[in-house]
Amino acid sequence: MDNELCYPSSQQRLFLRAALLKGNRAEESYQAWRADADIDKLDPGSTWLLPLLYRNLQALGIKDPFDDKYKGIHRLLWSRNHLLIDRAVRLLSALSGAGINALVFKGVSMILRYYKDYGLRRMADIDLLVPIERAKDSLEIMGKLGLKRKYPRLKPPLEVNFSVFNGDTFKIEKDLELDLHWHILADCCYKDADKDFWEKADEITIKGVKTKILCPTDELFITCIHGVRWNYMPPLRWIADAIMIINEAGAKIDWIRAIDLAKKRGLMMQFKRALQYLNQELEADIPDRVLAEIGSAPISSAERREYQVKVRPNPLGALWLHYRRYKRSKINITFLDYLQRVWRVDSVWSIPAFAIVNGFKRFRSMLSKQNPLTN
Repeated sequence: MDNELCYPSSQQRLFLRAALLKGNRAEESYQAWRADADIDKLDPGSTWLLPLLYRNLQALGIKDPFDDKYKGIHRLLWSRNHLLIDRAVRLLSALSGAGINALVFKGVSMILRYYKDYGLRRMADIDLLVPIERAKDSLEIMGKLGLKRKYPRLKPPLEVNFSVFNGDTFKIEKDLELDLHWHILADCCYKDADKDFWEKADEITIKGVKTKILCPTDELFITCIHGVRWNYMPPLRWIADAIMIINEAGAKIDWIRAIDLAKKRGLMMQFKRALQYLNQELEADIPDRVLAEIGSAPISSAERREYQVKVRPNPLGALWLHYRRYKRSKINITFLDYLQRVWRVDSVWSIPAFAIVNGFKRFRSMLSKQNPLTN
């Protein structure tokens, strides 16, 4: 996997093993990682997982010179995540009051159902899924609540956009964001793309508000698909999430269903590589029959090409892939027309200027996120 840039470095792998394994294997990984680690210059992905490492070190009876720093990050996350989940409850209550069923996934569900400690995992934002037929109503409710869209230069999404991208982002307050989804996966924005997830969703009550949550099988699948792609933030959190789901859910995971979800959506290559990595590098408890099935599963050349684009920094290639998937929905538009819908510009003539400005802003945003404790 050395040429697949979405996977951890050797040093990050040692860190993950130290934080997630048990007994001697965790201690050996910790000693090997600590020998070369500069805590003050740690990458952002590792920094936000230090509380998870600290908990494991406590279980192993190991003292670290930076224990106070680890505990400080835990307190920071505990406070921030309480605030985010309080905000999530308010949003869920507002949607419920309008008769809109919503589903929580990623950060909120991971903390409440799997980590069970507000300080062990960073939540970058709140992720909510609403039925696509209520997406327009949900967007209007966010506006009535006073939430501002994160990218005001983009026009508000219209119904024609709902089959092109999977959601919109709102600023709740400083450093707090909401990702409101009408499709759970950016790769799958077609009709009934989320029917499987809604049908198997579990019910949960969060601070008195009833809502839905992905079943463990689907949460694991979504975690793997979201994780196995290149990102400027070192790709560690999805691995920790996946291990937590597997360890906590155990026999509740329907592996055959998970494989079927991947095959149905043309995402088998991503799911296969995710499970193989988890098993080989983190000793995830994945049944041999499952590993054998994903290892022998036929994967088309088109899907393999998609995978190679996803695991490298290639934004233009990613746009082209989304366009090709969009075309499979039997909607006959040109690539320029597609970009006009995705970027919500007035005409195709506005595309070049938007691409330049947006590219510069994304680059500047990436630079500003190099220091994780300031974000």
